[in-house]
Amino acid sequence: LLSYYKIAYTVAKVSLNLAYNIVIDQKHLKKLDQLPKDVVQVYIMNHRSNADFVLAGFMLSRSICISFAVGEWARVWPLETLFKSFGSYFVRRGYRVPLYHKVLERYLAFITKKGLNQGIFIEGGLSRDGKLRPPKIGLLDYIIRASQEKDFSYKDILFIPVGINFDWVLEDRNLLAEKQGKKRRGFFWKMVSLCRFLVFFPPILVLNFFRFVMGRMKKFGYASVAFGKPLSLKEYLEKDDFRKLEGEARKEPLKRFGQYLLEEIGKVIPITPVCITAKAFLDFESSSVEKKALVQKIKKLRHHYRDKGHPLVMGEEFQWYQEQKAGLQEAKEYRREELFMVEEELVEDEGAEKTLQLAMDILGSRKILYLKKGMIHLNPKEKEVLEYYANALAHL
Repeated sequence: LLSYYKIAYTVAKVSLNLAYNIVIDQKHLKKLDQLPKDVVQVYIMNHRSNADFVLAGFMLSRSICISFAVGEWARVWPLETLFKSFGSYFVRRGYRVPLYHKVLERYLAFITKKGLNQGIFIEGGLSRDGKLRPPKIGLLDYIIRASQEKDFSYKDILFIPVGINFDWVLEDRNLLAEKQGKKRRGFFWKMVSLCRFLVFFPPILVLNFFRFVMGRMKKFGYASVAFGKPLSLKEYLEKDDFRKLEGEARKEPLKRFGQYLLEEIGKVIPITPVCITAKAFLDFESSSVEKKALVQKIKKLRHHYRDKGHPLVMGEEFQWYQEQKAGLQEAKEYRREELFMVEEELVEDEGAEKTLQLAMDILGSRKILYLKKGMIHLNPKEKEVLEYYANALAHL
C-alpha cells in the first residue's frame, strides 16, 4: 500500500479502537480477496454516522485501495486530509450547474475504466430517523455509463453491499433535531453539526486513552461492518437492460436498480445490542417492561434474525457463547434430542441476557432506559432516541 494509505489506516485504527469495540465481518472480507481481477469493484454502503468514512476506510484500506465519494461538507481539517489519504474525492450534492456534473461524470468514467475500486454511500446523506433513505442514482448512473464506453476493458462491475451500524451514533440527537425542523439542513448547519462532532470526538479519544492506560476504558459499544454477496451488473442488465435509455425513461429503471442495491445492503446491516434491545422494548408498546420478558423478546428476535441470515454483532464479550454453541453442535449426535434442546435454550438465554446487559451499559448511561426493581423503564423524553436505534432494523 502507498505510505499515505498506511498513515490513514493507523490514524483510523487508533481513533476507532479508542471509541468503539470494532467487529468486522472477517469471513466475507477475506472472500473479497478471491474476486476476479478483471472486474471493477464498487462498494455500496448505508450511511449512519460521520464516522462511517473512517470505519469503512479502515476496514478496507488494509487490503484494498478504494476511492470514496464524500460530501463537500467534509472539506474541513482534519477530515479533508484524512479522507484524501483514503483516496476520497468530494461531491457537491444538489449542485445544479451542468458543467460540474459533466466534469464529475468524466472523472468517474476515468477511474472506472482504470479499474479503481470505489465506495459510494448510496443514500447520499445521513439518516435523520435511523431508517434507510431512498437511494441516490446519480453516481450509479455515471459508473454504469462508463461501462458502456468502447474503451471499458473489464468484464464486469461488481457491486458489493456493505452494512454499517453503531451502538451509539455520536450525532444522533443532532440528526433527530434536524428531522424535527429544530435545525436547518443547509450546508451551514451541516458544518455546525460537523464541528460539534469534531469538538466532541477528540476529547473522548484523549479521555479513553488515559482510561486505557489506567485500565478503566469506557467505549461507546460496537461499531460493525458486514458484507453481502457481490452483485453482477452484467447479470442484472440481462433481466432489466436500460443502457440505451435516456432522460426520464432511464430514471425509473435506475431507481429500481438503486432500490435493489439498497435492499441487499439492508440484509447485511449488523444488528447491534442497542438496536435489537430498542426494537424489543418498543415492541411491547409500553413505557415499562419486565426485565425477564425483555430478555425473552430479545432471544426471539436474535433467533429470528439469525435464521434469516442477518448478522448479529458479537464481539469478545460473546466468545463464551460462540464456544458453547460450537461445542453443542459437535456433541449433538451424542445427546438425546430433549437434552440438546434444553442446553441450547440455556445458552440462548445467556446470549440474550448478555445482549441486554451490553445495551443497558449504553442506554443506561445515556438515561434512555433504566432498571428499577426488576423492571426496565423508558425515559419519556428519550423515546425518539430509542426509536432512532430501533429504526435501524425497520427494513427487516
